[in-house]
Amino acid sequence: MEWISSPYIWAGGSIGGLVLLLVWLFARLRRKPKPDVYLTLVDSLLTPAELKFYQTLKMAVEDPGLICCKVRLADLLNVTSLDSAERQRLFRRIAAKHVDFVLADPNDLEPFAAIELDDSSHDRSDRRERDEFVDRLFATVRFPIIRVKAASRYDARALGEQIAMASKKRKNETAKRRRGE
Repeated sequence: MEWISSPYIWAGGSIGGLVLLLVWLFARLRRKPKPDVYLTLVDSLLTPAELKFYQTLKMAVEDPGLICCKVRLADLLNVTSLDSAERQRLFRRIAAKHVDFVLADPNDLEPFAAIELDDSSHDRSDRRERDEFVDRLFATVRFPIIRVKAASRYDARALGEQIAMASKKRKNETAKRRRGE
């Protein structure tokens, strides 16, 4: 038990304890405090540009079609695969993306067209890649997407014609699918 009273043991233990205390203090001081995060309710589901387009879109939709705003791709497209890793990879890629508007039949909510309002942000290379990805997805499932360049005014008649063509195309695809073609 003489070794307990040895000054070297006490000095080493004291220095070790001091080092541990300093490491602990340093780690606590380096931790950044969590920033305050606040939530507020949005004034509108749509941006001012989207709202202006929406007003024209309501006039352009002849049938009492349902106009849905900001629909997630994951709510519009079913992702299936026997390879769960691949299914998850694609699902994660589409889960946070949305299209500006989806037109659906008001009776059964079957979607018949998507509409993207392309503002100047769609000129960026990352947005162009995203747009091409979305276009490929919709082409794969033969789902019409109408791209409209953002503007200060819109032609409701021309938009209505595009919607009618998309609706007809989708109805034909749905009929083929139901017949097993």
